[in-house]
Amino acid sequence: MIKRVNVVDVGSAKMVSDLRRQGGVCQDQVDDINFRDHEPIGAGYVASWLAKNGFEVELVWPRSDVVSVQEALAGNPQAVCFSCLTFNYNKTRELAQKVKLAQSKIITVVGGYHAASAPKEVLTQTTNGKPLFDFVVAGEGELSIVGIFQYLNGQIKANDVDGIVYHQGKLWANHLYRFDPRLNPMPLRPKDKMLKSRRYGLYYPAPSQQRGVALFVWSRGCPYNCRFCSSKRMFPCCQGQPAVLYRDIGDITEEIRFCQKEYGTNFGFCVDLNAPGTVGNQNHNKEWLRELCQKVGKTGLKWYAMCRLDVDLECFEIMKNGGCTQIGFGVESLTNRLKSGTSMSIAKWQAKTQQVAQVLKDIKIMSKFYYIFGGIFEGRVETVADIREEGEAILATECDTIRISWMVYPLYTPEFRQLQQRDLLEGDGRNYSLMSTEFPIIKAPGTTAQELQHLRTEVMQKFFSPQRYGPHAKAQINRVPEWDRSFRELDQTLHRQFGQGWIK
Repeated sequence: MIKRVNVVDVGSAKMVSDLRRQGGVCQDQVDDINFRDHEPIGAGYVASWLAKNGFEVELVWPRSDVVSVQEALAGNPQAVCFSCLTFNYNKTRELAQKVKLAQSKIITVVGGYHAASAPKEVLTQTTNGKPLFDFVVAGEGELSIVGIFQYLNGQIKANDVDGIVYHQGKLWANHLYRFDPRLNPMPLRPKDKMLKSRRYGLYYPAPSQQRGVALFVWSRGCPYNCRFCSSKRMFPCCQGQPAVLYRDIGDITEEIRFCQKEYGTNFGFCVDLNAPGTVGNQNHNKEWLRELCQKVGKTGLKWYAMCRLDVDLECFEIMKNGGCTQIGFGVESLTNRLKSGTSMSIAKWQAKTQQVAQVLKDIKIMSKFYYIFGGIFEGRVETVADIREEGEAILATECDTIRISWMVYPLYTPEFRQLQQRDLLEGDGRNYSLMSTEFPIIKAPGTTAQELQHLRTEVMQKFFSPQRYGPHAKAQINRVPEWDRSFRELDQTLHRQFGQGWIK
């Protein structure tokens, strides 16, 4: 009888340590400008849904990449659920093996984006001749995992389990569904860890001023199908449902007020793929966004959100009134239309980027642009010359902060297979710990991964240099004096990372 379940997320801290070991990455190449130290939201939702359905649950949430078998088995559970991405799958697999060796009869379940991308491969993993993972959940996990345990407890039949689930070497449950986020309870959040949660980098409030930073999910899904994103695998379109599903506004504000009361939360990081109401359906449009922001604004929460560049510009002012202090945009590239996922010409795409940055400056919202180096460009792999051209385009962009990642195509997509067949993936794509977006897993002709990392570092150093970034930062502080500490703490981070900041 399964009564007690532990839900484990090994976290993302391994990214730094493994990259140093395997990629030879220097300290100044580690992306601590965007370092985060907060909850695993997906695992938190699964744990909370299990608790709501009568199970005793422990959320195992370490703050490093080292998770002992004792931590994973705390409280003597009958089952352990693992949530993982591709880059931390190796660590998850190692931990699961230790768990199975310690307790051979324990039930192990794995889910998350990696399981959704490669469920059959994960299913083949064994230890002592038996499956390492008894069940593999390829999609949203709440209903599937509860259904698995109810089946094992004799409460329902296998045919009644929702979702796409693999078991004993084959597809076991094949009832595609999308979880209605209106059913979601608040994610399980250990208070002692929430009190320490922070976002590091350029944010308002500044990291030293942040308290109990919480992740918020106000919607699930995305209507787009970008080549470098696995979202469609996790949130597939289902008949009769829109691509994006929304929570009730009342539930959202209730969760915010709960976090403010329990953890002192004064900053929220909204992990929605697109800011709610900016991309959605006819029932959740700009007017719905206006109502959402009116009610969230009354809580006093400051928050960060993601948007598309081509969103209605009026949405920014609405979000500002709701307490939004920074918006991030997936610019991807200013030189490769296909990478950017737009039908615009490059000239129009560049003009749109500058327009959005200027609008946010005018209404006093911080801007953050996400760029991706590398990938397939017009049927060929990008060269160092291509990457340098992209770097020059980034340096010509006016925004408050940036993040530069490396292109990683989801497992077994046509792009991934093409690169693998041509031996253009580091470790042939099988060294999953490198697939973190922080490491150039796609090879560029005539250079090494370490040289590519130095090129990325060089662009970031120039972007945040006293000559280029200093005047921008000073102008923004003059425009919004309360941002002074945010920019000055960013300067301290830049000094640690590059040996220089924006302040001379």
